[in-house]
Amino acid sequence: MCSLTVYADSPVTPRNSFGYRGTDVISSIESPYRTYQTYLKDEAEILPEKAEKDLWEKLQAVSENTNVKLAVFIGGNYRTDIETENFTYDCVAALFGTTADALFIYLDFEGQSPAYDYIRAFNGAERTYTEAKRTAILNTMYRYLPKSTEPVYASSVQQALDSGLNEIEQAGYTPSTSTAPSVVSTVPPANNTPPAQNSNSTIKGEDLLNIFRSIPSWVIYVGIGLIILLVIVSAIKRAARRHRSSQTYTNSYPSSDYYNTGFHHGYHSSSYRHRSPPHHPPRSSRPPRRSSPPSHSSSSSSSSHSDSSRSSSGTGMHR
Repeated sequence: MCSLTVYADSPVTPRNSFGYRGTDVISSIESPYRTYQTYLKDEAEILPEKAEKDLWEKLQAVSENTNVKLAVFIGGNYRTDIETENFTYDCVAALFGTTADALFIYLDFEGQSPAYDYIRAFNGAERTYTEAKRTAILNTMYRYLPKSTEPVYASSVQQALDSGLNEIEQAGYTPSTSTAPSVVSTVPPANNTPPAQNSNSTIKGEDLLNIFRSIPSWVIYVGIGLIILLVIVSAIKRAARRHRSSQTYTNSYPSSDYYNTGFHHGYHSSSYRHRSPPHHPPRSSRPPRRSSPPSHSSSSSSSSHSDSSRSSSGTGMHR
């Protein structure tokens, strides 16, 4: 765990005037400090260049140790509390995608009182950095961050982020597979020669062709003849079934002489019957169709977003 070098400074005035709105995510996230894994933006222009570079290096190291995509945004443009919460979600969607395991830290230096700081965790990071851990990270940074009515020092902001990143690393450290202890075998190897591969373990296409060629030709001819015979027999059976079904359907009707004799009354064929139409009760006697009540659903987007494939939740505190 590394620590940042803190530089002595005088009070600074955070930048609060911009040519774009705070809700404009595309314009807001423009920054030279951006990779597929980490992101840093000092929108309020509080940190000096050297402190910003040191913070960027530590941000990358913590991200690698925790296997979580990390983003730090020092806000200067005006955003309401709800806009800040939605801003963190939209930024991660634009930077890393909504399916990434990511953690976004937003520090408010917009000049409004009270300030509203916010941490949002996404997907796997949401399970690691729970509500309690996100609150602990904010409280750790609040040891150094000034209140919204107090002067702002770059060294204080730097120390706050340094302590917050330390807290993130401690809460979510996952050892790399390359540094995991190796298991030492107690059985010495017999020799350094690699085990011979079993030639019978796999059958190549050339082997299959040789097997096919080894079959006597008369066996192949007999097999083909049996297949042809089976196809012919099957076709004859199908034709016979169709013939019998057509004869049964034709014989089920009385002949034309039958109708001329006048003895057709009461005729019923065992293979031809009229089906009576289904009985339906009068419409007035039917029970009314029950209609299901309209469904109502509500969800809050101020502190959480979730669906079947992604989820996130955030923790905000006023300062």
